[in-house]
Amino acid sequence: MWACFFIYTMNTHKVAILVDGGFYRKRAITLCGSKPAEDRANELFNYCLQHLRSKSEKNNPRELYRIFYYDCEPLSGCLFNPISKKNIVLDKTDVYKWTFDFLAALKQKRKVALRLGRLAMHSPYILSYQKLKELGAEKSAGKIFVQKI
Repeated sequence: MWACFFIYTMNTHKVAILVDGGFYRKRAITLCGSKPAEDRANELFNYCLQHLRSKSEKNNPRELYRIFYYDCEPLSGCLFNPISKKNIVLDKTDVYKWTFDFLAALKQKRKVALRLGRLAMHSPYILSYQKLKELGAEKSAGKIFVQKI
């Protein structure tokens, strides 16, 4: 979920904390439940500071250098679901809006550096014709049938 690196100075240790964003978001939902984006950003920041304080010693205090948050911006665009035969507009989903707000809230935090990558948009449905037959849209008598796709 995170990693620490130490930069030594005269009397204090400066600490950089690296956060795997995708893992953190999933783990935080599992442990703490769903929260608004702003609250989740505050939770992450406070968790990092709490961890920093708990590891500090009187003789060697630790100071936050920076929190590096690694993640990708949410995927935008439109996907076609071959089973339901509907388009999914990713920009309009709740996950897209929440993630965008979460990253915006993190950008406002002092000593937080976002390192954002890009997601490649490939077709998420790579199904053979035989599998499409098995996974058809209509179900009847325990079997799945496919209409002409």
